[in-house]
Amino acid sequence: MLFRIEHRTRYVYSNPIFLEPHEIRLWPRGDWRQRLLDFALTTVPQADGCAHNIDAEGNDVAQLWFSGQHGELVVSARSEVVIADLNPFGFLLDPAFAHLPCRYADQ
Repeated sequence: MLFRIEHRTRYVYSNPIFLEPHEIRLWPRGDWRQRLLDFALTTVPQADGCAHNIDAEGNDVAQLWFSGQHGELVVSARSEVVIADLNPFGFLLDPAFAHLPCRYADQ
């Protein structure tokens, strides 16, 4: 099954502000059930720099930084993914994650 996903978030500020570095977590994960065909991330204003990283859970993260002051920030992401597994509920939920907030083991 093919999914086309579009995400857009717009922040509007009452006065121009300096945009601190942002971590953007909008990349769809690729694994044995899901294959990422296309991904595009854009911002207005355009970021001065972008570093792509992988977090401790294996998720793609974009770290963006900006210069100057801005009255708004728009983050847009577009992606296409193919899902191979037809049963999205074919798993067992760890009881530790059945309620929010989730509790991780100390180790």
